[in-house]
Formats: sequence, structure tokens, C-alpha cells
Amino acid sequence: MTLHDKIAERYDEDYAGLLAGARSRWETQIHEVLRPQADYRVLDIAAGTGVSLAYLEAQWEKLHLSAIDLSPKMLQVARRRISSPLRCICDNALNAERHFAAESLDLILCHFLFSHVDPRSILQSQYRLLRPGGHVSIITTTKEQFRGLLEGPWSFPGRVFRINREFEKSSLVESHEDNISRIEQSGFEIVSAERHRPSCIIPDRESFWDFGFRAGWLMSVFDGKPHAKLAIVRAAVCVLDWMIPDLFPLPLTADMSLVVARKPVRARQT
Repeated sequence: MTLHDKIAERYDEDYAGLLAGARSRWETQIHEVLRPQADYRVLDIAAGTGVSLAYLEAQWEKLHLSAIDLSPKMLQVARRRISSPLRCICDNALNAERHFAAESLDLILCHFLFSHVDPRSILQSQYRLLRPGGHVSIITTTKEQFRGLLEGPWSFPGRVFRINREFEKSSLVESHEDNISRIEQSGFEIVSAERHRPSCIIPDRESFWDFGFRAGWLMSVFDGKPHAKLAIVRAAVCVLDWMIPDLFPLPLTADMSLVVARKPVRARQT
């Protein structure tokens, strides 16, 4: 069982409303950009529990919905949430082209995936899968968010557990501007782009654990790592909380990039 299987039932718990704000802005983007026709084909890559697909289902009729995710538990939750026929594929996001023909999709959702998969690879795959004139919707956190998380009293535990190094090695984009640049370099035309920076306070270590791991925000640091390491980190945070009186409360400003882009009608070859 993967770490994401373990958090599937709690994955939609929204710490401090951070996800609700991003989803609200994404919904506005989608309504401003899309006018889906009959038989519109939508794929959510790393679909999680299907929240984004469920929203689209409620807005427009006769959509053909598909979801790819590595976690079978996440896909089970998505099936319960969505009443329309839903094609679920349990596979790596990078393998989407094994399951869909080139230029066969009208809209691809790619939400909070770049912390786990190299953006360039996934963008190139999405470009090939979309029909000319099709759209991709991307939401991603950036490295700027996590640099702020490890400042002040957290700089010491960040060094001890090499968390800064892990984030620097991760595939996350550097910033909102970097995200836009990578999307354009992959051949897309930017239709709508917005930076979303909500703030919150993490009051104590249990809330930190909820935010970081049960809600999935710090899962990328431990992708592919032994589950035992999570127990070690949790114990260490308890010790650090005792050793460093001002470790909490922890102020946090999230940094998210929301972009809707279009594959040109006269698409270049990739």
C-alpha cells in the first residue's frame, strides 16, 4: 500500500481552506476559457479523489471523463464521487500515452503533479495527447512556498533532515513565472495565468503533521522512501518542539501557480 493509499479517505480535508481558495480560482479560470461541446473528452492526470472531474461533471453534460492515478484507493474514492461513467486507469502519469491516442483529448487536468513528475516530460506528453485547440489546466505549488516554510526556527531541523536539499532536488517549478515559461517552451499558448498566495498559521505539531502528510503537502519529500522514515521524522518533530520553544506557531504563505494553456490549432511537431 502506498502512502497515498493510506491518506485517500482523508485527502480532501482542506487545511485552513488552502485548497478551497485554489479551486475557486481554478473554477473561474475554466468558466472564462472553456465552452465544452458534446462529447468533450477530459482526462485528469494524477486525479486523486476526482474533485476536479466532479466539478466539471456538475457544470456540463455529456463529458467523457477519464482519470489516471497511481493509487487504487484514490480512484475508488473518485468512482464514488462521480456519477457519470468514469474510465479509471491505475498507472503512472507518465504512461498516459499508453492508454490514449495522440490528439484524442479536449482537456487535460494536471493538478499538483509537478512535485512528483518532471514537468517537461509530462507537458510534452500532454501536448501530444491534446487535439489542436485543446486545453491543459495546471495547478502547482512552487519551491518558493517551501523555502519560506523552512526559515526562522525551522532552518535547523531543515538542515538536520536535509529537507532543503530534498526540495532543491525535487521537480517542482521554481516560481509562477518559471511554470509559465516551461509551459510555453513545450509549445502551448498561455490563455490564463494567476499566482495564488494564501496565508495561514500552523499552531502545533499535530497540525503540522495534518498539513504536511495527512493532507499530502509534503509527500513529495518522502516519495519512494520507507514508511519507517515517517515515524522517525514524526518523533524528531516532537523532540524539536520540546527543544525549540518558538518552533510553533508556524506562519505559512502558500505559493501556487494556476495556468490554463492551449495547444495551437497549427501545432508544432514534438
